[in-house]
Amino acid sequence: MIVEKFVGVVLDVLAWVLDTLPTFTVPEEMSPAAMVSGVSFFAGALGQVEPYINVSVLLVCSVAVLGALVVALAVKGGRMLLSLATGGGGSAA
Repeated sequence: MIVEKFVGVVLDVLAWVLDTLPTFTVPEEMSPAAMVSGVSFFAGALGQVEPYINVSVLLVCSVAVLGALVVALAVKGGRMLLSLATGGGGSAA
């Protein structure tokens, strides 16, 4: 019951703060249609670079690097958890 009152007060204060801020409209450059046209422009630009840079190989290499980073972070996290299980005697470096 006390927690409900506290959450209610916090939400009331948050609503009051948000009501004091001015309203605004989203700029035309940030509309979904503009974002889609920006992505299609970028894809078209990559298509024009294709004779000079092999974009498909670049994408495969970048996915491989990101995958290796994910695996490295998973191994690092696992080692850190295992060092906690040893009571702090192991190294998490």
